[in-house]
Amino acid sequence: MKLDKKSWSGHVLLGSLLLIYQLTPVVETATIHRRFRRRQRGDVDVVTLPPRTPLPPPPSTTAASALKPEVKCGLNPADVVFVLDSSRSIWNDAFDAQLDFVRNVTRLFAISRSQIQVGIMTFSNEARIEFHMDEHDNKRDLLEAVNKIVQVPGDTRTGAALYEMSESMFSEQHGARPGVAKVGIVITDGYSTVPEETRNAAIAAKLKEIRMFAIGVGVTDITELVDIASKPASTFVFKVTNYRALDSIKNLLASRTCSVKPGGQELVTIHPPPVDDWLPWGEWNPCTKSCNGGSQYRLRVCSKPYDEKTGSPCLGPQADFRGCNIERCPKPVTVHGGWSEWAEWTPCSKSCESGRSVRIRACTNPTPQFGGRPCRGDTEETIQCNTEACPGKYIRWWLVAVESVGIVFRIMWRWAYRENKNVQ
Repeated sequence: MKLDKKSWSGHVLLGSLLLIYQLTPVVETATIHRRFRRRQRGDVDVVTLPPRTPLPPPPSTTAASALKPEVKCGLNPADVVFVLDSSRSIWNDAFDAQLDFVRNVTRLFAISRSQIQVGIMTFSNEARIEFHMDEHDNKRDLLEAVNKIVQVPGDTRTGAALYEMSESMFSEQHGARPGVAKVGIVITDGYSTVPEETRNAAIAAKLKEIRMFAIGVGVTDITELVDIASKPASTFVFKVTNYRALDSIKNLLASRTCSVKPGGQELVTIHPPPVDDWLPWGEWNPCTKSCNGGSQYRLRVCSKPYDEKTGSPCLGPQADFRGCNIERCPKPVTVHGGWSEWAEWTPCSKSCESGRSVRIRACTNPTPQFGGRPCRGDTEETIQCNTEACPGKYIRWWLVAVESVGIVFRIMWRWAYRENKNVQ
């Protein structure tokens, strides 16, 4: 059949439209797959695929995902207060490790006004509130606040910190919520300065329905940790060898913290205070180091005589220990050696006919240290002295010429006799 020019144009147009329609899905699919491959390489951040070809999203590496809790902690609202030891027995690096642990634990919490709130305080000579629970309602601000905490060294007044925690940190005025679980987490590296105060303060906290966790770092006797913590001790007491090892218990602590139920006053046993028969403490002995963390102790004497059958009538330790001078030693500075002044000349070794006199110096001004150069030069100088002839009567000089193998040698000599036998 013969097509006229008009019919032929119509068929060509229709064929072109059909071809474009058939190729469109192919081009679209190819474009999608190219974009997906680029996204996998990191060329683009996000790609939205058509519903007919769903693809799983890649794992997120943004800062927001880094703050995402690793455990489901926050479904039960809780008010949490960390009580951190800042005493002088803790080195700067150890205190920084303690803050790292707090950051790692709080990252596991869902931080908000309706979920978990966190406050932090430190203690040494006195309690120091770093921030209350109602000051930071999101995780980012909370972590930035932890970064600003600095160590204030001193004694270990754990009891004073526990009283401040109960009265101020868990008050409704500073964000504590009624009907919500209250959790106190104490981290310390040793005995408190006033053990009886610590024991009574822990009892007061438990009577206010505060569940207490106690974490001991490098401690051998956990008696005081058990006094601080809620019961059972197997749940509320932790013990690690050093501050770097704290990270090994972060998940367990977070999980147990989030499992605490609100309310329920804990049964506690109140012991009458012991009779204090100790004489006042003596002075602290000098610190064993001038920097980089030393220790010192003081002693006290029981006012009652020692009983061989029952032992000492006074309760408590006779010796008290604490850390001191925890500041880092200054970085060594290279010191090059320098000479001291010359010493006086020694007496001449002879009274006549050329004796010897010596003087010395030392490389001690300053002494070379930490790879410094030693002094250059001699440590000793020698000179002749008393070169004049010894007293006596000399005979005149004699000159003799001797020729040998064409060479003439002239020899001069003289001799003398001494009229004074004492002359050397």
